[in-house]
Amino acid sequence: MTASKAKALMQITELDVSIGERKLISELNLTIRGGESWGLLGKNGAGKTTLLHTLARLRPWQGGGIDLQGKPINQLDRREVALRIGLLFQEGLSLVTSTVLESAMLGRYPHQHSRLWDDQADVGVVKAALAEFKLLDLADRRIDTLSGGELQRLALARLVAQSPVLFLLDEPSNHLDIAHQLTGLLALRSRVMQDQATMLMATHDINLASRICDHVLLLKEDGAYEVGAAAQVLTENNLSSAYDCEIRRIDSDAGVFFTPVISNPTSERMP
Repeated sequence: MTASKAKALMQITELDVSIGERKLISELNLTIRGGESWGLLGKNGAGKTTLLHTLARLRPWQGGGIDLQGKPINQLDRREVALRIGLLFQEGLSLVTSTVLESAMLGRYPHQHSRLWDDQADVGVVKAALAEFKLLDLADRRIDTLSGGELQRLALARLVAQSPVLFLLDEPSNHLDIAHQLTGLLALRSRVMQDQATMLMATHDINLASRICDHVLLLKEDGAYEVGAAAQVLTENNLSSAYDCEIRRIDSDAGVFFTPVISNPTSERMP
């Protein structure tokens, strides 16, 4: 089944999101379907994190509606939301005293009805997720001995172990080296497509979004936005307008890249 024919996992209708008197998003209409990978772009303060938290029902919105698999999200209880939505916070994991395996097992918490780790099927799901992010050999390591990149991969593995239908990712490439940025997120995208789930990834990296995502939501000022297929949204005009600087597209044998064009005051003063 292609993404365009898949059922809507989340339907956003006329959504208004504000912080105080400042409107971040105005009348957002968006259909997110299974098998899609979405990029969420915009400059600092545009509302990317706020929107992710709103879609995860962690904060109220000011108008419109959000349906999750055909049901208003504000009518679902917390467990129902946790079974369907996984959120990767920008701040990363808390450094509590636990092993990599124990931390990853928390992803299965919404699926548990009693005790936490006595289900060997859950343990198998978690170990498979750790293996996807090359962490299985570290399963018995304490998480406070991990590097920042290893912690971020653990956070992604725990999210995969949760098995949601909608992955909300806030700066998932934080702390990851350039190789793991691609391999980790491509692995996640592969899982999303395989399970007919969806990912919505907030990032400052336009080129990463261009590489990973087939759709983009680009937040602009005063609640405005551009939304659609990545190739339609990621244009020089749209990006330059959203980021308040000139952004140029570069076509190369390695793919399409975007770069800001900023004059160099020092070079301008040189004879």
